[in-house]
Amino acid sequence: MTPIVVGLVVLAGAVAAFLVRARLRHRAPRPMSIDPFTLSEPWRRHVAAAQTTQRRYLQIAGSAADGPLRDRLREIGAQVQHAVEECFGIARRGDALDDALARFDTGSLNRQLA
Repeated sequence: MTPIVVGLVVLAGAVAAFLVRARLRHRAPRPMSIDPFTLSEPWRRHVAAAQTTQRRYLQIAGSAADGPLRDRLREIGAQVQHAVEECFGIARRGDALDDALARFDTGSLNRQLA
C-alpha cells in the first residue's frame, strides 16, 4: 500500500471515531427509574402525585399541534422529568431520615434531657 492510501485510511478511522464519540456525548440521558413503592408514607404519596402530574402534562403536551408551541412544551417536559427525579431523590432522603429517627429511643432521650 502506498503511504497516501494508508494516510487516508488512518484519517477516515480518526474521523469515524470522532463522530461516534461526539454522537455519544450528545445523547440524551435516560430518565432514572422511579418506584414510589420503595418508599414509606408520606414520601410514597408525594412521589406518586408528582408522577401522576407528569403523566397528565405529557398527555396535554402530546395533544398539541406540531409547531413552536409543541416544541416548547417538549422542552418544559424535560424540566418536569428533572423535577420528578429531584422529588424522588428528596423523598428517598426523607424516608432514610424517618428510618433513622424511628431507631432513636425517644423515652430515654427525654429522661436524659429532663
